[in-house]
Amino acid sequence: MSSDKIVSQLKSFATEQKRQTNEWFFKTGKDEYFKFEQFIGSVYVSN
Repeated sequence: MSSDKIVSQLKSFATEQKRQTNEWFFKTGKDEYFKFEQFIGSVYVSN
């Protein structure tokens, strides 16, 4: 499976609201701890 296909599948589960929440929670703004991280808004669920 190619990386493009994996990214595409992950993005199919993503929402803009979750992306914004993750960026806020993980402090991704300028001069914040995770400023270089990028979130797409998908959710990881562990059973």
